[in-house]
Amino acid sequence: MAAPGAPDTLMAKKDTEVVYIVSVEKGYLALRNEPAYDESNEIARLYTGDVVEIISATGRYWFVYAPGPGLYGFTDSRYLYADTVSAARDTYASYPSATLPTTVIVQSGFLALRSEPVFRDSNIIGKMYTGDTVEIINTYDDIYWYVYCPKLGRYGYTDSRYLANVYYRTVKVKTGYLALRNATSYDSRNEIGKLYTGDIVMVISSTSSEYYYVYAPSLKKYGYVNGNYLVK
Repeated sequence: MAAPGAPDTLMAKKDTEVVYIVSVEKGYLALRNEPAYDESNEIARLYTGDVVEIISATGRYWFVYAPGPGLYGFTDSRYLYADTVSAARDTYASYPSATLPTTVIVQSGFLALRSEPVFRDSNIIGKMYTGDTVEIINTYDDIYWYVYCPKLGRYGYTDSRYLANVYYRTVKVKTGYLALRNATSYDSRNEIGKLYTGDIVMVISSTSSEYYYVYAPSLKKYGYVNGNYLVK
């Protein structure tokens, strides 16, 4: 339907161009390969909060590009309304954007970016790993949030339980190393790694006054470190 490279061109403009947001009371809005209502012409499902980019706005069925499934098609314009990506983020966030967790944290493997807000092998459209970041578009669903992943250049749904607010700190020790531990106590038996001055860690939790729970990219391990040896 479109020339090669068209999706990439559209995605590159995501921060500035006007887009449309899907709004349905229940169920989904069908993306179709023809401008007509017919069960046989459905090629994808769009849900409330999904973003589409308008290619041609003629008649009832508009021709659009849907970044979520990464497809072009026709959809019923009565269930679309104009907005911008930045405005959509502010409109649909269920609490202030400053508190939204935006960093992927998984103990192993990857966090799936999906074309639908449901767990299914067939709807995986991208893989995200610890440290990857996302932009929150809406949080309508308690579990599956609609996000934009800059690394993948795609929109989709992801399990919000694996997103966290994190910050980075640098290891600074006068001599030797800073131990990464599997428990919040000083014990040679719980050491699982060694960090040196200049190493970067991702702080996931600093609720303890002494030991912080971190992810160490250099070791590819999670664990606890003494926060007194971390600096900005």
